[in-house]
Amino acid sequence: MTAKEGLDFEVSRLCDIYGKPAVEAAIKRHKGKRGRRTIYDHDRMASFYRQDARDWLDGRDPMELRKSNSIAMRFARANPEGMTTENSITSRIVRNLKRNRHQIMLHVAITMAQNEYPYLTYLTTLATLADLKEYEARPYYLECLEHAKALVRCMHADFSENTTFAQIRMRPEQALGGMPKPKGHYVVGDMWSKVTS
Repeated sequence: MTAKEGLDFEVSRLCDIYGKPAVEAAIKRHKGKRGRRTIYDHDRMASFYRQDARDWLDGRDPMELRKSNSIAMRFARANPEGMTTENSITSRIVRNLKRNRHQIMLHVAITMAQNEYPYLTYLTTLATLADLKEYEARPYYLECLEHAKALVRCMHADFSENTTFAQIRMRPEQALGGMPKPKGHYVVGDMWSKVTS
């Protein structure tokens, strides 16, 4: 018995047991997804996002310094994908960058500002994220901004202008006098932790 004959026999046996409609429904449920597979480029784009975030935090406009098309062309040359042409990779990356480059850049900037820049830069970045009306995590960032401002007000005398917000947060809990913590937890997904690490 060949493989095809064995498969036909098994399908007809299942049709006899469960009925043809039930077998057809089961086959539809287990059929693979049609179309092109989804390719997640954010992990491989992390260095570009970090560079954008650093430029933005330093007061330069990354969108003017590096156009999305030039980033996509560099990415396509550095990451060939088998049978996929460089032009199709470039157009896919340009589409992704146009859709969410600014938002991802700000999210990466938040982490960098918290750990590497003075606390005022961190507060400014939080305020920018909280002002994005179309951003779904906006309520979370509004609450984080209020919490960060309250924390800075509580401990203002204890640190200099160059102190990072991460250093402020590491102060002993008793110095905070029962500071409220932001409620809720907004999960943006694994790709963000990979991009920001």
